[in-house]
Amino acid sequence: MVIAITLLEACESGEAQRARVEKVDNYHGFHAGDSVPPTMVRCASGRTRTVGAVGALQLITLSTPGDCSSCLAHLAGLEAIARNYRAAGDDYVVAWSPGASLSGIQRTYAITPSRDVCLDSAGALWDRLDIQHTPVSVVLSSGRIVYMTDKALSSEASQARLMADLASVGFPFFRR
Repeated sequence: MVIAITLLEACESGEAQRARVEKVDNYHGFHAGDSVPPTMVRCASGRTRTVGAVGALQLITLSTPGDCSSCLAHLAGLEAIARNYRAAGDDYVVAWSPGASLSGIQRTYAITPSRDVCLDSAGALWDRLDIQHTPVSVVLSSGRIVYMTDKALSSEASQARLMADLASVGFPFFRR
């Protein structure tokens, strides 16, 4: 398995930002530095959220229920982090499954999500970003992708590395 780390310079409001990308084998259809158009999603918590909201710092995990069994290590690691740490910004899962309901989506995950699960029922994000090969987690800063990863998070060491990477792009976690 090859891991590549790329640093990009992205301009936003006249300020240079560092965009860090960590990718494993999968191509996801979008890249660091890409803008995510504001997209409303309905969530199991009853909230309506805007993915890519201007001024927001968001950690979004894009997922399709039924993701490959080897991909579950990414989702399980994120759940372990969410149980023990509180995110500095918005932290939730956005799922897409044709014709699915929110309650149906939650039941399809092998791991019960402790993070809010939201449904992109029309697949708008999937269409706009050409999303492929989920799960993948991205940090959005005012709608721009500044970090992305799909790596397995099956050990405490890999989870700690992810939290350090997220802190380096301005998305720290705090112990609960």
